[in-house]
Amino acid sequence: MADASQTHQAKQPSNPRARRIRNKEWEALRPEIEKLYLEQGNSRKAVVERLSQNGFPVTPCQSQLAHAHRTESEKQLKQILQKWGSKKNLSSTDMQKMLAF
Repeated sequence: MADASQTHQAKQPSNPRARRIRNKEWEALRPEIEKLYLEQGNSRKAVVERLSQNGFPVTPCQSQLAHAHRTESEKQLKQILQKWGSKKNLSSTDMQKMLAF
């Protein structure tokens, strides 16, 4: 039977430095993110790399299923872009509306 210290160690994340970036941090960077992602057409990975050059925290991905190059920050950026409704590609419905003009 495992003792309490071994059980506690098993529950700790593989990367103790990884942290979830707070919504207010994303909101503060929203204009820059939208400029890089939507206006300039950069990938999420490129946006995270650019932000990290300016001191934005980038955390390695903890998921064993994720690709080696992917970061937790990229995953969080994807989620926050969805929350904001920011997307590069139009849906077929939106495209039809535009073509109707």
